[in-house]
Amino acid sequence: MLVDLLISRAARGPGQLDMHRSATLNCRLRALLRRAGRLFG
Repeated sequence: MLVDLLISRAARGPGQLDMHRSATLNCRLRALLRRAGRLFG
């Protein structure tokens, strides 16, 4: 999946920018999961 690729790339880089990117991705994933839960729930 594209998301997995982005997360692995963010986790690979030790820089602060990559850490910030991974945190933003985490927030986006949580929002998507909430939407999916509402849809299927």
